Amino acid sequence: MSFRLGRCPSALLVLFSIISGFVLEGGQPCNASDSVLSCKALVLRNTPASAEHLDSYPVPSEQLSVTKKSLKTLNQMGFDTVAVSDNWVISAIMEFCQKNPGGQILDVGAGYGSISRMALDRGMRVISNDISAGQLLFSRHKVALNDREKLFLNNQRFPELDIPPASIDAIVLHRVIHFLSGDEIERSLVKMKSWLKPGGKIFIVVMTPHHKGFSDWFLPEYKRRHQEGSKWPGEHLEVARALPAQAYGLPKELHVMEAEVLTKALQNHGYKVEKSDYISMARFGVETNRDGREALGVIAVFSD
Repeated sequence: MSFRLGRCPSALLVLFSIISGFVLEGGQPCNASDSVLSCKALVLRNTPASAEHLDSYPVPSEQLSVTKKSLKTLNQMGFDTVAVSDNWVISAIMEFCQKNPGGQILDVGAGYGSISRMALDRGMRVISNDISAGQLLFSRHKVALNDREKLFLNNQRFPELDIPPASIDAIVLHRVIHFLSGDEIERSLVKMKSWLKPGGKIFIVVMTPHHKGFSDWFLPEYKRRHQEGSKWPGEHLEVARALPAQAYGLPKELHVMEAEVLTKALQNHGYKVEKSDYISMARFGVETNRDGREALGVIAVFSD
């Protein structure tokens, strides 16, 4: 059964929608000219990408950034890569997938879905999570029909996801947690332990305070806060001042961090850190504002 965009469905169709794994709240106009994002009532809760009713929704187009080196997300939550960047964390994710075919991976903040699709290609079942339903539908459109039964779409806000306990082999947080507060990160570390199987892994990439665009003034502040005992000294980085050329595609504040802060939080919650190291973002900028320490990668393991 499928729906065509006209006006949002009646109570009977809403009931069917809930049973099917998505919701369209009544009373809201959803005209054919509307974009996916303007019909904000679409809710996906681990909805199978193979569900035919999703064919009724228009697929948004990618939005290139001003530099054309990345894709602007549809919800102003950063930038996605045109092609998945070759960094050591992504290489480790793909190696994990190849060694665990048939396992289940949760891709948080999946953006346009490049990592999700790469995991599918390596035999994984994937829960692709992003608060933008439009980006999830874009990624679904890129997946072959016979692979959609292994892809599940979820646009709940992390970490408040409906994930069955001990059901996930690995969780990907690629350029995600710098959008979270310290309290949200703490909650996510608790919740992820309940979702992961024993021995499950977390793969993280996050921004650091070493970006040349703001390290001259924010790094001293970061160090001062850290010395004074702040648990999360990199919170509240003002984007308009720190990254004015990118502010059009970012929220007002970011949360940057060093390995010491993140690994301590992981260890305090019972995770074992396997590896942490810097990741260069040089190819997205110019030599004067990149030195290879713009991002931090961390791999951690949950042991029950």
